[in-house]
Amino acid sequence: MPTGVNAADIFCLASAYSTTRLVTLQLPVPENPPDTTLASVLFLPEGEGRKGEGGLRTKGYFKKSLSDKPLITVITVVFNGEKYLEKTILSVINQTYDNVEYIIIDGGSTDRTVDIIKKYEGQLDYWVSESDNGIYDAMNKGLRLATGDYIHFLNAGDTFISKKTLSEIANIIISRNNGLIMFQVIASDKSNKYIFPKKNDVIDIRQLFHSAYCHQAAILKRHIYLDAGGFDTNFPNFADFKILVYARAHKSGFYEIPKPIVNFPLDGVSSSWIKAVTLYKEKEKLLQSLGFSVTTFSYYVGLIRTLFYREKMRLKVILGKTNVYV
Repeated sequence: MPTGVNAADIFCLASAYSTTRLVTLQLPVPENPPDTTLASVLFLPEGEGRKGEGGLRTKGYFKKSLSDKPLITVITVVFNGEKYLEKTILSVINQTYDNVEYIIIDGGSTDRTVDIIKKYEGQLDYWVSESDNGIYDAMNKGLRLATGDYIHFLNAGDTFISKKTLSEIANIIISRNNGLIMFQVIASDKSNKYIFPKKNDVIDIRQLFHSAYCHQAAILKRHIYLDAGGFDTNFPNFADFKILVYARAHKSGFYEIPKPIVNFPLDGVSSSWIKAVTLYKEKEKLLQSLGFSVTTFSYYVGLIRTLFYREKMRLKVILGKTNVYV
């Protein structure tokens, strides 16, 4: 989306929220990279089982990037998330940063999720509730709707650790203009915390094969997502990993924040060897599709190393030496 805009055309709807401090009545004009498979839209065409849509856009309010305040789009995808969606919404709209676009994609929830979304409709730029084909299909819908220079995915239940998180990221965007900004996350189950990715694991593309990664740990320029064709739904566990490899391989510029800035809950980390082998096989197929050579030897060495490290940390937890997996 174009960044040039007259400051006089920007005004405040409500100073209390990050998403209502800088709005405009000017209609954005989509700017799509050539041959993108994700054409930008301001409103999604009606999909199967639509239960509603709304937000600031439906009332004629839009967002623009400013030279000193780049627009950051946060996208939340959710399905039957009434227990934890509200804390995610509050984490975003209570940020200190002024120029935030917030989009929620609901998969046609059957619980009170839509009621919670409507409660905050005045602080959301756009929301829609309808059927989808899984999390990455929903995330691709969010990409089509995003108008920010940078995009971050914060799923239902995830929260920013600090109210100043997006301000910190914006300062890095302004000073460095990197295409990819990576950071750590804290994933928690009932008794343990897992901090990943490990520091420097994202520096070398070869290390990415063995590292833990999730989309909550990165914010990327919008055009990188579009150039990559969005999330590849052929990889149900590693479509976000593929985007990261694409961004690193195409020299988009990289900056690492060496600390956790996002929390997200876990239902439990599986220690099943069968599960681990299945996931590694999918990642191997993915890397080969990107042109990386993955030998059988390096594949199994990486698998054994990952499982050994995880079990070593699990033993430390059992022995009471720590409750944090790093």
